[in-house]
Amino acid sequence: RKYDVRAVRGPLTKLILEYDGYQCPDVIGDPAILMPLIYMPKDTEKKYGRSVIFHHSVEPSDLQLWHIINIKTNDYKFFLDDLVASEVVISSSLHGIILAESYGVPTIWLSEGVDRQFFKFYDWYYSTGRYSVKMARTFDEALAMEPMPLPELNKMRDGLMAAFPYDLWE
Repeated sequence: RKYDVRAVRGPLTKLILEYDGYQCPDVIGDPAILMPLIYMPKDTEKKYGRSVIFHHSVEPSDLQLWHIINIKTNDYKFFLDDLVASEVVISSSLHGIILAESYGVPTIWLSEGVDRQFFKFYDWYYSTGRYSVKMARTFDEALAMEPMPLPELNKMRDGLMAAFPYDLWE
């Protein structure tokens, strides 16, 4: 099967695809960064200090003192409202990190439970020019960390919008 590659999440994905013989454009970015163009919460007041998002395969441990945002939901608006109401998001879900950063919420990457999935996280961080990636291995370590600096995503958003395969729907 031959893929029609219009954009890739990051430089590591691009490298692998090019190694496999694909020609990849220089359009890099995860489509989740487009979500603020689709939905913007009306209430942006910060209600939670640090919220936690676990990868869908991880069952939350006993963290009753912390605000947990459940990624297993059909109500994306409720999810995003909670996300935007957080001062910092600690997440073992890549799209928890990407969505939070897309809405301007600083994040801390928690690797607990996703120890074998580093590639996609590094691909995301490298795509935003952040090569000194910080990761917390435990929840306690995450609580002691400062979040990564927020990336500038406007140019990436523009590139993804321009790369959209409109020609497939003409």
